[in-house]
Amino acid sequence: MKKISKRLKKIDSMVCSHYQSIWDCCCDHGLLGLTLLKRKAASTIHFVEIVPSLTSKLESILQQHFSAEDFLHSWQVHCADVIKIPLTAQDKQLVIIAGVGGELIIQFIDSLINRFREMSLTKPTIEVEFILCPVHYNYQVRQALIKNNCSLVSESIVTENKRFYEVIHVKK
Repeated sequence: MKKISKRLKKIDSMVCSHYQSIWDCCCDHGLLGLTLLKRKAASTIHFVEIVPSLTSKLESILQQHFSAEDFLHSWQVHCADVIKIPLTAQDKQLVIIAGVGGELIIQFIDSLINRFREMSLTKPTIEVEFILCPVHYNYQVRQALIKNNCSLVSESIVTENKRFYEVIHVKK
């Protein structure tokens, strides 16, 4: 498997507790999700990508490397828009969105938090966290998080390829 970038290593290091589900959204080649899967950071790692050819390739890689009995139900690949990921009323889940623009992240966050609000009415103990790494429009992403009453867990700045990236970990 390929080596992960400095930015993805930082995101991986910010996943400090165990989750029922981690959603690696816009996962591209799935390198972050594969790293999280190897260290069993969640009961289930969900790889979410909207491009069918990428999800097929990723599923093939996962079947080659993680088809043993202990990994049989610990990963799922979803060819879907992030807005439509099947969040469930679990006690603790993490949604990671990295490598896309801030405007798109804001759309995803607004939609997911609205769906989360509906679920939390029936099960008030559920918790959802987000780790976000927008390519740009960081200020607008932060404003959207404030508007949605998200609490900051941690944040970091990473330099990669002569660019600065903010990594923001929040919970709702």
